[in-house]
Amino acid sequence: MVNPLPATCRYFHIFAFVSSAIPLAFGYPAPAVMPSWAEAALLLAIACGSFSGNLLVNRAFQLELAAKASAVNFSQVGELWALQLPWQAHEAGLTGLVCRPCVPAAWATYLRDD
Repeated sequence: MVNPLPATCRYFHIFAFVSSAIPLAFGYPAPAVMPSWAEAALLLAIACGSFSGNLLVNRAFQLELAAKASAVNFSQVGELWALQLPWQAHEAGLTGLVCRPCVPAAWATYLRDD
Protein backbone atom coordinates (compact mmCIF):
# COMPACT_ATOMS: atom_id res chain seq x y z
CA MET A 1 0.00 0.00 0.00
CA VAL A 2 1.32 3.43 -0.95
CA ASN A 3 1.37 6.10 1.73
CA PRO A 4 -0.58 9.14 0.39
CA LEU A 5 0.91 11.53 2.96
CA PRO A 6 3.94 12.65 0.92
CA ALA A 7 1.77 13.56 -2.08
CA THR A 8 -0.62 15.49 0.16
CA CYS A 9 2.25 17.37 1.80
CA ARG A 10 3.76 18.25 -1.57
CA TYR A 11 0.42 19.49 -2.89
CA PHE A 12 -0.18 21.70 0.16
CA HIS A 13 3.28 23.25 0.13
CA ILE A 14 3.34 23.81 -3.61
CA PHE A 15 -0.07 25.46 -3.53
CA ALA A 16 0.87 27.59 -0.50
CA PHE A 17 4.11 28.69 -2.19
CA VAL A 18 2.46 29.58 -5.51
CA SER A 19 -0.50 31.35 -3.92
CA SER A 20 1.83 33.55 -1.86
CA ALA A 21 4.72 33.99 -4.32
CA ILE A 22 2.63 35.44 -7.15
CA PRO A 23 1.16 38.37 -5.17
CA LEU A 24 4.52 38.89 -3.47
CA ALA A 25 6.30 39.14 -6.83
CA PHE A 26 3.87 41.82 -7.99
CA GLY A 27 4.00 43.71 -4.70
CA TYR A 28 0.32 43.20 -3.99
CA PRO A 29 -1.16 44.56 -1.73
CA ALA A 30 2.10 46.28 -0.71
CA PRO A 31 5.78 45.69 -1.45
CA ALA A 32 7.51 43.14 0.77
CA VAL A 33 9.76 44.31 3.59
CA MET A 34 12.17 42.40 5.79
CA PRO A 35 10.91 42.00 9.36
CA SER A 36 12.91 43.31 12.28
CA TRP A 37 14.43 40.83 14.73
CA ALA A 38 11.49 41.27 17.12
CA GLU A 39 8.97 40.76 14.30
CA ALA A 40 10.88 37.71 13.07
CA ALA A 41 10.80 36.25 16.59
CA LEU A 42 7.04 36.84 16.79
CA LEU A 43 6.54 35.22 13.38
CA LEU A 44 8.56 32.21 14.53
CA ALA A 45 6.46 31.97 17.70
CA ILE A 46 3.26 32.10 15.62
CA ALA A 47 4.59 29.40 13.28
CA CYS A 48 5.54 27.13 16.19
CA GLY A 49 2.17 27.69 17.85
CA SER A 50 0.33 27.00 14.61
CA PHE A 51 2.31 23.82 14.00
CA SER A 52 1.71 22.60 17.56
CA GLY A 53 -1.98 23.42 17.30
CA ASN A 54 -2.28 21.48 14.06
CA LEU A 55 -0.60 18.47 15.68
CA LEU A 56 -3.03 18.61 18.58
CA VAL A 57 -6.07 18.97 16.31
CA ASN A 58 -4.93 16.03 14.18
CA ARG A 59 -4.44 13.94 17.32
CA ALA A 60 -7.88 14.95 18.57
CA PHE A 61 -9.42 13.73 15.31
CA GLN A 62 -7.69 10.39 15.87
CA LEU A 63 -8.88 10.02 19.47
CA GLU A 64 -12.39 11.54 19.41
CA LEU A 65 -15.42 11.26 17.20
CA ALA A 66 -15.04 13.63 14.27
CA ALA A 67 -18.22 15.55 15.13
CA LYS A 68 -17.06 16.30 18.66
CA ALA A 69 -13.54 17.25 17.66
CA SER A 70 -14.72 19.50 14.83
CA ALA A 71 -17.19 21.27 17.15
CA VAL A 72 -14.34 22.21 19.46
CA ASN A 73 -12.08 23.06 16.52
CA PHE A 74 -14.63 25.46 15.01
CA SER A 75 -15.23 27.13 18.37
CA GLN A 76 -11.69 28.54 18.31
CA VAL A 77 -12.80 31.42 16.07
CA GLY A 78 -15.19 32.72 18.69
CA GLU A 79 -12.76 32.05 21.50
CA LEU A 80 -9.96 33.97 19.82
CA TRP A 81 -12.34 36.81 19.04
CA ALA A 82 -13.28 36.99 22.74
CA LEU A 83 -9.61 36.86 23.79
CA GLN A 84 -8.58 39.71 21.50
CA LEU A 85 -11.16 42.14 22.91
CA PRO A 86 -9.16 43.12 26.02
CA TRP A 87 -5.98 43.78 24.00
CA GLN A 88 -7.38 45.44 20.91
CA ALA A 89 -9.91 48.20 20.50
CA HIS A 90 -12.56 46.13 18.72
CA GLU A 91 -16.21 46.94 19.00
CA ALA A 92 -18.61 44.06 19.49
CA GLY A 93 -20.31 43.74 16.10
CA LEU A 94 -23.11 41.52 14.88
CA THR A 95 -20.73 38.69 13.96
CA GLY A 96 -19.21 38.62 17.42
CA LEU A 97 -22.59 38.71 19.12
CA VAL A 98 -23.77 35.78 17.00
CA CYS A 99 -20.56 33.80 17.68
CA ARG A 100 -20.59 34.27 21.44
CA PRO A 101 -23.24 31.63 22.22
CA CYS A 102 -21.61 29.21 19.78
CA VAL A 103 -18.52 28.79 21.98
CA PRO A 104 -20.28 27.38 25.07
CA ALA A 105 -22.62 25.39 22.81
CA ALA A 106 -19.64 23.72 21.12
CA TRP A 107 -18.02 22.90 24.45
CA ALA A 108 -21.33 21.60 25.84
CA THR A 109 -21.66 19.33 22.82
CA TYR A 110 -18.11 18.08 23.33
CA LEU A 111 -18.46 17.48 27.05
CA ARG A 112 -21.90 15.84 26.85
CA ASP A 113 -21.74 12.11 27.48
CA ASP A 114 -23.58 10.10 24.85
